[in-house]
Amino acid sequence: MAAVSSFNTQDVRLWNKPQPQTSKTINFPQTYVATPRLASGINMLDMQCGTNLRVRTFNDQVDPQ
Repeated sequence: MAAVSSFNTQDVRLWNKPQPQTSKTINFPQTYVATPRLASGINMLDMQCGTNLRVRTFNDQVDPQ
């Protein structure tokens, strides 16, 4: 069965304190034999009109444990 998790930037910083990078460690509910492949996406962006928005999302330092 696939594990599903989510991450909200407000878990690690206030909404009115933007940062160039925001990250959080998410632990797997189980240990895998090999490093699992992960999918990532964005479910919401809150921005002002006329903002030059650039967003990157990625998974790094993935460990099967």
